[in-house]
Amino acid sequence: MEVISRAVADMRPDLLVMGTHGRSGLLKALIGSVTEEVIQRARSPVLCLREAAPAAYRRILVPSDLSLASRLAFPMAAFLARSFGAEVIGLHAAPPASVATLSGIPERRAPVPSEAALWDFYRSDFAGIPVTAHVYTDVAWDCIVRTAKVEGADLIVMATRGHDSVSDRILGSTTERTLRHAPCPVLVA
Repeated sequence: MEVISRAVADMRPDLLVMGTHGRSGLLKALIGSVTEEVIQRARSPVLCLREAAPAAYRRILVPSDLSLASRLAFPMAAFLARSFGAEVIGLHAAPPASVATLSGIPERRAPVPSEAALWDFYRSDFAGIPVTAHVYTDVAWDCIVRTAKVEGADLIVMATRGHDSVSDRILGSTTERTLRHAPCPVLVA
């Protein structure tokens, strides 16, 4: 890991391409994931491949939690969509309503946006690119993986914010879980 980190720091590449095994559970805990470590440290986008990449990307899934941080992946996704003449599948997975948090106090959720509102969120970055917007209420990583399978996505392009909570540190962030289960390459920008 240190050798890769030093090489990346010295070369400062525009894009890193790494293989991933998609390990989870005890095996990941014992062996770890070099790719996930690189993603957390890298200042460049990282394209994660479990198999050979397709020759062209025709359907690109771009999930967003509607934050400015998630929007950081939009320029790379738009560039790839324009380069390959691809369509973009915009996705927002609103967290499911929970009865109560650990403290026993019901949590407040932001209102679930409409698909039209989500499309508006994508519009300026994806001008001239066909965008389909989907809004679901579900756990984010599971929704991303399921949507990629159902929609036949060739690539998932997403931003990462690192570990946001204690459960992220134990179970893995949305990005890490998506990497482990995605049916296609994942570009973390």
